[in-house]
Amino acid sequence: MGWWWKSRSELESKLARAHAFLFRDSTLTITDVQIKFPAPNFAVAHVSWTMVGAKSPDGNPMHLPQKGVQTQVLMKRAGEWLIAAFQNVNSVPEIPFPVGPPAAPRAEVKSETPLEEPAAAEMSRKETVASALLRGLQSQEYQARSAAEAMPEEKYGYRPAEGKFKDEKPDFGPAEVRTFAEQVKHVACANFAFAAELDGQRPPGGCDKGGPSPAKTKKELLIYLRDSFAAIRKSLGVIDSQNMFDPIEGPYAGPNTRLGLATVVIWHNADHYGQMTLHLRLNGIVPPASLSNPPKVKDTY
Repeated sequence: MGWWWKSRSELESKLARAHAFLFRDSTLTITDVQIKFPAPNFAVAHVSWTMVGAKSPDGNPMHLPQKGVQTQVLMKRAGEWLIAAFQNVNSVPEIPFPVGPPAAPRAEVKSETPLEEPAAAEMSRKETVASALLRGLQSQEYQARSAAEAMPEEKYGYRPAEGKFKDEKPDFGPAEVRTFAEQVKHVACANFAFAAELDGQRPPGGCDKGGPSPAKTKKELLIYLRDSFAAIRKSLGVIDSQNMFDPIEGPYAGPNTRLGLATVVIWHNADHYGQMTLHLRLNGIVPPASLSNPPKVKDTY
């Protein structure tokens, strides 16, 4: 990211100033900004926004409006502020933008009980570095584990395309596309490896080529995957504003910082879940995370 500010006052004034700009024929408006400074060189900003689509000639919106909150992690280096990471959560409002003539105003109804505060506001008061990271990992864990549960054992050896591809970097893994079992095993091994590096331990070797675990059957791989997420959750759970920029060495995504490696953990799981969905759909199986009523993952196998 390349958004720099020279001082804390400039950072606050620029982020706090509500403004609007065009984004692909839509108007994005910053409605509120809250900034916390847990440490002199570390800040967390929660930026609330709304986006209204362009209107058709008859005055109706071309798509439903959006609203959301962007959480920004900022750090100060060499006297300047930089957005080190951010996460965006958006949704369609419960009451969509009106279509056609506006409805007649209704009389105000006063409630005896106070309105519930927005979830983002509640989150803002309780948010920590660890809780933000674990929230991002939570969906990735469900997606990967539910996909592994959904694939029948006889299909664990399925490979989307036979044959070999140009193997320019043999250390990165096999030349051929991984089987579904190899995908599951790679994700689990990588989670254990990332956890070990975050904990200052020696990670397992060869995760790109399967790793040292003897897990082979569907049951064994499901247990291996489940336990790997338990390990990485524990490691992410101790990251805070005081240690997030500690140096991390290791063969997996190193050299890095603790926060930098944590972001790798999340995108790596998302990357391989995307590949696992292809294995499922090519066998006529809808990934559980894509169902209208996703089933819970199992605790025991």
